[in-house]
Amino acid sequence: MYEAVRAGALDGMNAAPIYWTGKDAAFSALGGLPFSFEEIWQFDAWFHQRGGLEMLRELYAEHDMFCVGIQWHSHIESLSSKVPIHTLEDFKGLKMRSPGGMSADIFGAFGTSLIVLPGEEIYSALEKGVIDMADWGTPALNFEFGLHEVTTYFTWPGFHHAPLATVDVRMDRWNELPDDIKAMLKVTMREWNWDNIQYTKLADLEAIRIMIEEYGNVPIAWEEAEIARLRAIAVEIWDEWAAKSPMAYRAIESQKDFMRELGLLE
Repeated sequence: MYEAVRAGALDGMNAAPIYWTGKDAAFSALGGLPFSFEEIWQFDAWFHQRGGLEMLRELYAEHDMFCVGIQWHSHIESLSSKVPIHTLEDFKGLKMRSPGGMSADIFGAFGTSLIVLPGEEIYSALEKGVIDMADWGTPALNFEFGLHEVTTYFTWPGFHHAPLATVDVRMDRWNELPDDIKAMLKVTMREWNWDNIQYTKLADLEAIRIMIEEYGNVPIAWEEAEIARLRAIAVEIWDEWAAKSPMAYRAIESQKDFMRELGLLE
């Protein structure tokens, strides 16, 4: 999609910034910083109240696109696993599907053996034992892919990555629009985002009910102290990524400041 928009084959796209990490490390830093905030409203507040959206628009402008707005799903993503994972040590040696980027570096630091796969290959990889666990999406998204049929455990509440997507328009097409239409699109994007959060929250709850009652899946809730151990390792990886580009540094340092404000970091 990125290349199609840049080439003019598409006027815009709705996609996750982390997929363009190879273009600039800041896409990963601004794509839902792994192991950072604990709830979607905290991520959204950083973007809309602490300058995150302005940074994202500045970054996309460097790629000749305008970021109209951001889109969340209801919850932080859930890990689907064939084995129970309760502690940092439980990750060691597990074969794990990862989307790549910063998340892959962090899970690698936990001791997992990472395999980068597209979403449509996750089910068969779990079924055949190629991987033991998968990082894909929220419970409802994982349910849609049938991951509950080939795994037994899932982390709930999720704690590792927030599923952020954006709507981005080629800059020349955006600049052709009159100011009132631009304003309407920005406001509509914000309203659609919150509608989507509510819709997907209900979808998650229904998916979890079916997974537990009809398939015997087992939710695993992590202790705060154990999540803090993961975050301490993640912070070291964040700092490594912050050195990859000036925007990555700005985005990561700003999020760390807000996390301190919220009491999530010392």
